[in-house]
Amino acid sequence: MLFYVKETTPLGQTQLSIPSLNNTKIIYEVVEATLTQSPEATLQPLMDYQAQYGTTLTNTPEDAPFLQNHNSFSQYFANLSGEDHIKAAKFYKTNKTIFDAVFNTNYDAIQGRAANQTQADFDFQLYRSLILRHKIAVLVTVGAGTFAATPPYDPIETTLSAAVAVVGIKKSSDFHKQIIDDVFRVVQVKLNNELGLNNRMANAPNAALTLTDNQATTLPFAVNAKNFSNTDSNVQKEFVQTYFTAKNKLNGFINQLNTAINWINNNVPLLTLSTITTVEVPATAPLNSFDTNAQVMQRFTFSLNHPNLSLVNATLQSDGQLNLKVKFVGNPTATSISSTLNYTYNDDFSSFSGSFPIEVSEEDPCVNMSAPVITAVNWECDSTTNEIAILISFTADGTGILVDGGSGSCVPTGLCYPVRLYFNGPGQPGWAIASNAYEVSLKSGTVNQGVVEITFNTSNGLKRFCISGKSAYESFLEHWAPFNYEWKVELMNQCNQRSNQVNL
Repeated sequence: MLFYVKETTPLGQTQLSIPSLNNTKIIYEVVEATLTQSPEATLQPLMDYQAQYGTTLTNTPEDAPFLQNHNSFSQYFANLSGEDHIKAAKFYKTNKTIFDAVFNTNYDAIQGRAANQTQADFDFQLYRSLILRHKIAVLVTVGAGTFAATPPYDPIETTLSAAVAVVGIKKSSDFHKQIIDDVFRVVQVKLNNELGLNNRMANAPNAALTLTDNQATTLPFAVNAKNFSNTDSNVQKEFVQTYFTAKNKLNGFINQLNTAINWINNNVPLLTLSTITTVEVPATAPLNSFDTNAQVMQRFTFSLNHPNLSLVNATLQSDGQLNLKVKFVGNPTATSISSTLNYTYNDDFSSFSGSFPIEVSEEDPCVNMSAPVITAVNWECDSTTNEIAILISFTADGTGILVDGGSGSCVPTGLCYPVRLYFNGPGQPGWAIASNAYEVSLKSGTVNQGVVEITFNTSNGLKRFCISGKSAYESFLEHWAPFNYEWKVELMNQCNQRSNQVNL
C-alpha cells in the first residue's frame, strides 16, 4: 500500500481510515525529517541516477522532450542553494525508496509464466514478460510521481518528483513501444492455405479438405496474427486487459503530470519543461502470417463430431506442417463422409474456435497393395469327380486375389478372367485367354494365402477327366497333345496388379 502524507500533517501518531476496505484503520507516526549528512551528499545518489539515465537518451524525435527535460532538471538541481537545497534533500531522503525504484527496479527479473517456453516466431513468455514489465513500470512511475501530480503544487517537491516521474514515463513508454512492435495475437488459422471459419460459420465457402480413411495426410499449417490495436481493448483475456489497464493508467498520469509541468513552467524561475506525449495504440493492425510452431500448436484442440469418424492424430511435424489422420468407425454405409474438423485456440492473449469442412473417403486399397505371387503349381485328379485339376498356390496382400474364371469375350488388359489361363500354339496369333474353357474355385485358405483350383469345362467332356492309370498332368497332355498347345496361368487382384506368369 502506498499513501501520501501531506507536508501539513502534524507530527506524532495519526490514524488512517480506509472505508473501501471495511473501514480498515492504520496508525502511523509522522516524524520530522532530519539530515545526517550534507544536502549535496544526501542528493548525490539521485544526481548519479539522473546522470546514468541521461546517457541512455538520444537525439531522436522520440527522445527529444525527455532529453530537454533531463537537461533542464539537471541544471535546476545544480543551482539549488540554501533552504531550497535542504528542503530538496529532506524530501528525497523521506521518499528515497519509491524515488530510487524508478531507477533501480530490475525489470529483467520479471518473467512471464512457464519461463521454459521460448520460440523464435512466437514467444509467449516474452509477451507476458513485456506486459508485466510495462505494468510494474507504470505502477512504480505513478507511485513516485504522485507528489508531482497531486495539488497543491510546491516548487521544490513538485519539481523533484516530476523529474523522477519523467524518467519512469520514459521507461514505461519504452516497454509500451516494445509491446506494440513485438507482441502478436493469434486470430486466425490456415490449413492447406484455407482460412479456418472462426465461430463455425454455416454455409462455408471453403473447399473441403480431402482425407482418406485411416491414412495420414500432411497439410501446410499456419496462423495469422496481429499486433495490438484499439479494437483489442474489448478482448477479455488476462494479459490483454493488463496491458490496456496499464496503458490507460499511464496516459492518465501523463495528463496529470503535464498539468504540473505547466504549473512549474509558470511558477518556477529559470525552468522550462516540455510536456509529455501520451502513448498510443494503433487504430488498426495488419495481419501477418506465421508458420505454426510448438508453442502455438499446444494451444490448439482439434475434434470431430460425426458418429462415424474418429480423429486418430493431429500433430505438428518438425517442418511446421500438420499431420492429420481420420478413420471410419461404427461401420458406416457410405463410402464417403462429409463433416467438419473443429478447432479451438486459447492462450493468454487470444481465444477463438471454428472449423474446416472435410471429406473423408474409403481408403483406396490399391495404394499399399502389391501384385499377387504364385508360389507353386500342382496337378491332381479330383477324388470325387475325377476331373483334371490345376492347383495354384499363392500369396496376396490387401484385398487378396479375385477368384473367378470369367466368361464371354474379354479385353486382355481388363479384370475379366482374373484367374487367367492362357494358351498358345499352331495357328494362333499369340497367347490368348482360354475363354469359357475352365472353371475356378478357392480350394483352400483365403484370398490372401491359399490354393485356387482350375478345372476344365469343354464341349468334349472326356478332356475334363483323368485317364485311368495316368496322373492328372499325363491325362492333360494326352487329351490336348494333338493341338500342341503351350499353357500358362496368371492371378490378379482388384487393382489389376498381376502375378508372375507360370508355364504349365
